[in-house]
Amino acid sequence: FLYDVTNQSLRDPRQVKTRLKLPLLASIPRKSEDAIVDDLSHAFSELYESYFSLTSSIAFNAGGDVPASIMVTSSRPGEGKSLSAVAVAYLLARQNKRVLLVDCDLRNSGIGKYINSNAPVGLSQYLLGNDDWRSMVQESDPLDGFGVISAGRRTHSVAELLSNGRLQHLLNEAEAEYDHVVLDGPPVLGLADAPM
Repeated sequence: FLYDVTNQSLRDPRQVKTRLKLPLLASIPRKSEDAIVDDLSHAFSELYESYFSLTSSIAFNAGGDVPASIMVTSSRPGEGKSLSAVAVAYLLARQNKRVLLVDCDLRNSGIGKYINSNAPVGLSQYLLGNDDWRSMVQESDPLDGFGVISAGRRTHSVAELLSNGRLQHLLNEAEAEYDHVVLDGPPVLGLADAPM
């Protein structure tokens, strides 16, 4: 009984609007890890349709167009933020948009489960002073059509790196060259770097 009274988790998608006073953008089904890329690449799959609904809702709530920059985050690891970032980038690219996906989860990158993004040079090296971010952009694979900047090598000073102003500089330059920049951010609970 006490657990039910104190548990604040949302159990029904309708609770988003009533308890959080926010619109529900989409409801994404849970899928087994081994079927995700295949499901996402088929235009009539449940997963594809769910993410298509998400991108449409984002555009609607932003006044008709998807914003130039989108950061995807979650409350804690394992909730699907990396998949959502990859899916949004992929669906925008399928609409003939120039899209750049930037892996900003420097502690625990998750996009490698869905696309090849294991470049040793990436965002962490840019934030440390390497100004040539364009050379860090890889083509996405197997979900193709967009560019990817991986997280790069791990570092212990993540919060300091993300707050040094260079990420904003990268966004400004990337937004001038791409229609959309999708950021896979870190989870927001328990880490100093998430709000950056």
